[in-house]
Amino acid sequence: MPTMKPPWLMVVFALLMVLVGWPVDGVRADAGQSPVGSSAADAAGNAIEAKKKPSVDAEKILAQVDRKLRPESFELFAHVTSRAASGRTSQVSLYVVGGKGKKSAALILAPDNLLGRSILRLEDDLWVHMPGELELRSTSLDQSWAGAGFFNNADLLLTDFSVDYKATLLEEDADSLVLELTPRNTRQPYTRQVMRVDRKLLLPRSLQQYGANGLLLKTVTFDKVNDLFGSPRPSVMEAVGGAGGKQTATWQLGSIKPRTLPAETFTRDFLPKVGSLFK
Repeated sequence: MPTMKPPWLMVVFALLMVLVGWPVDGVRADAGQSPVGSSAADAAGNAIEAKKKPSVDAEKILAQVDRKLRPESFELFAHVTSRAASGRTSQVSLYVVGGKGKKSAALILAPDNLLGRSILRLEDDLWVHMPGELELRSTSLDQSWAGAGFFNNADLLLTDFSVDYKATLLEEDADSLVLELTPRNTRQPYTRQVMRVDRKLLLPRSLQQYGANGLLLKTVTFDKVNDLFGSPRPSVMEAVGGAGGKQTATWQLGSIKPRTLPAETFTRDFLPKVGSLFK
């Protein structure tokens, strides 16, 4: 018959096992697994780190994109080619000046049948001057005063995106940021825009523009990045849309530079004389 150990000896042995972290069944508590409570501690630590990590400020990113695309006050020359679904092609050359906020004006330099036609944006009001007419005509951001078809007045006048639209971050990866732009008022031509931004250059790669009922009107891609006014900037915008993507337009930048413009530039009285700025 086996000899029984005294009860007090068994109690001492059990206490020793607990003190050294060795359960009475012979398996260490920390063998092959994390210490008790480590998962919760790690989760709490990760949550703290996540809070410390700054989130992307979409509004700030959009404002930086604006400054990459154009100086705050500028003048530029551009050439627009539009191709209708029927195959008909039209071309127009533009001179555009812009100031801080919602201030811009443009003049048509070619073709001859549109020569001298000019447009002014002041806040959300737009006026057109037609050569030979004394009175200005009113127009809107979603129309195309230059006969450029696919590019409307808002596109051609190059107002800062951040002035007309609020930005939120949709997604991000190592190379790009995707921003959703929603209009600050109902007078904007697009109910929603989705901009993919190059994370390193802070330049737009593409822009999807939506109209009423979520209809995709056109997709604009930005191409041919060159060093302009001391900063890289795409010099071409290609727009595709319409039924089956058969309607296209190309905006080609000729030149762009910073320019401080007199206050009278952005007034209705000066609109017929906007061409005097480059003569």
